[in-house]
Amino acid sequence: MVGICVISARGGSQGVPGKNIRPILGKPLITWSIEQALATPEIDRVIVSTDSPQIAEVARLAGADTPFLRPEHLSNSEAGKFQVWQHAIQECEKIYNEKYDFFVDLDCTNPLRDVADISAAIKQFKDAQVRQIEAVFSVCEARKNPYFNVLEKKADGSLSICKKGEGGEWIVRRQDAPEVLEHVASIYVLHPDFLKSDAQNLLEGKTEGYYISPEKTFDLDSEVDFELIEFFLRKKLAKNHQQLLNVVGKRVVLIGATGVLGAYYSSLLLAEGCIPFLVDRPGSSVLALGKELGLPALEMDVTKEEMVVEGFKILHQKLGGIDAVINNAAVTSEGLAAGGGDPFSPFENAALDVWQAAIDVNLTGTFLVAREGGRIMKENGGGSLINVSSIYGVVGPDHTIYDDMPFKSFAGYSASKSGVIGLTRWLATWWGKDNLRVNCVSPGGVFNDHLEEFERRYAAKTAMGRMAKPNDIAGMILYLISDGSKYCTGQNFIVDGGFTCQ
Repeated sequence: MVGICVISARGGSQGVPGKNIRPILGKPLITWSIEQALATPEIDRVIVSTDSPQIAEVARLAGADTPFLRPEHLSNSEAGKFQVWQHAIQECEKIYNEKYDFFVDLDCTNPLRDVADISAAIKQFKDAQVRQIEAVFSVCEARKNPYFNVLEKKADGSLSICKKGEGGEWIVRRQDAPEVLEHVASIYVLHPDFLKSDAQNLLEGKTEGYYISPEKTFDLDSEVDFELIEFFLRKKLAKNHQQLLNVVGKRVVLIGATGVLGAYYSSLLLAEGCIPFLVDRPGSSVLALGKELGLPALEMDVTKEEMVVEGFKILHQKLGGIDAVINNAAVTSEGLAAGGGDPFSPFENAALDVWQAAIDVNLTGTFLVAREGGRIMKENGGGSLINVSSIYGVVGPDHTIYDDMPFKSFAGYSASKSGVIGLTRWLATWWGKDNLRVNCVSPGGVFNDHLEEFERRYAAKTAMGRMAKPNDIAGMILYLISDGSKYCTGQNFIVDGGFTCQ
């Protein structure tokens, strides 16, 4: 279905002159409604109907079309909104050579609505077509009820309640009064055929109300209203910002849950209200960690394709879906040495098995987890895949840091971590259209009981003069899980205290 949104803004406002383009929280009033309309996926075209060239210019800068200026007879204070709508749809059909399935009007003096409200009202209108509803518009329960506390003057000047019950009885309790609705000048969704009929008023058609919450019902018509709406906008924006970074209820698969970072993430995800599922290699402490934290846990070798495939089947079944995957499995030089490898020899003597072990875990494992976890998130409508690389995937190490140390940086680690960054970018372009975000986090050196001299040398290479702590990296992970990063994909977020900027 094709939908058009018209925002009506007359230049000659009497109550508050110039209100439609007057700044509110630093933005012209009309811009709030234009941005909401543009962000509503069901709306295909957004235009502003105005008689003012100044308003038209502001509207164009905000992203709306202004294909015409409203004629004089629709520009005075006596012009009805319905007639303005009729004119707008006729002009737009002619100018754009389009036919519309629904017509939306957003009252620009009410910026408190949400995009979700606009979408919901459109959906209600679409669903109501089986009942031949011609218009859906925003309403709320009336603050004053004519059956209970709205009065009128009688001929002798005495006061009387406006309406009595159906049987002529007095209503003595508000909860006994019939529901009375208040027309909220905010959202209107109409059938184009209704606008093209002989109707002269919205209520001449067969209509339904879309219920909007009371805090979104304030209409700007006076100087006091500006202050009120600005107050509620500030409150709304603060709440939205909190919600953007909220990860409560997010189903998160954490691969590599027992390392120095993984163990911290495990507790953090639980504390932040996520629903984590812990995963690590067979023989690790992941099952014990899961038991300790009261979280589900699974052993999985990320280098074994069949184990990853079966593992994600289990994860999907247990969680009922996946919102984010943290691809944190990695093998380090210390880990390889503990397993009998020799990652510390000069590159000229580097062993192929050490190189291959790094590629298998750090790159191939990332590939397999991304493929299986990404498939599930794509089928569920999207999510966030977070690959963990390293600053040594971005820059080469300063080998002098490792002089006389019992451990070294080795080529396989840097090469595999660089590959993770490249894979991230490729996947981001592959899955972008599926609302599946793919990003990378590249931590700097994280302190893990390192020798004092190593810590000193490393810290001297950073702008902030210290190694990282696990909680220094965690904020970026939470951000990428949250909806606050919903337009971020294909990025490598370097969290290194300024190591790579020196």
